[in-house]
Amino acid sequence: MNAGHILGTRAALLRWFNPDDVLRTIEEFRAEAMSGVPTMFVYLLHYPEASRYDTSTMRLWGSGAAPLPVEIVEPFERRFGGKLLEGYGLTEASPVVSAHRLSGVRKLGSVGPPIPGVTVSIRDDEEALYAFPAVAEAAVIGRPDRLMGEEVVAFVVLKPGQTATADEVMSFCQSRLARYKCPKEIRFVDALPKSPVGKILRKELRGQARTQT
Repeated sequence: MNAGHILGTRAALLRWFNPDDVLRTIEEFRAEAMSGVPTMFVYLLHYPEASRYDTSTMRLWGSGAAPLPVEIVEPFERRFGGKLLEGYGLTEASPVVSAHRLSGVRKLGSVGPPIPGVTVSIRDDEEALYAFPAVAEAAVIGRPDRLMGEEVVAFVVLKPGQTATADEVMSFCQSRLARYKCPKEIRFVDALPKSPVGKILRKELRGQARTQT
């Protein structure tokens, strides 16, 4: 929004996300750009009445706040026009940290290069898990979700002689993290897969998260 104000553009604000309202607003105001979260773009793509609206003026659909499913990018762009570009940001950075540019090279599945003057350093939910008294080790990975883009799965190793339930660990995380950051599933394991130098093999955990129930 700040960039738009600086450039002297107009903005249309909607109180709630509704596919019909969004598409009608784009057509009425001949909008050229929209920012949203992946779930919004999933809903728009599958909205049965979308063909009633003219979105040919759209140049940029900016996606953030959660991983964008790469499978929807090409069909979305074919249906609505413009480019669906992913970025990353946080409130403390006011708010953009990295983003794809219309004029740059796009790599699907990434959030683009850092904007000038920004050094990227990301911490995840593992700090909250390690703070739980019974936890010896923990690793958090993302599991693909068709609606939300990605959901959080936590693999936890308990300290010898300690016991805990998934609900207890979940409640502890919810007391320390925003709800959307909390794991959707807690999995207790005897050990985390590691490389010879002790690095946690997250790729193996992602495979487990996809194949196990």
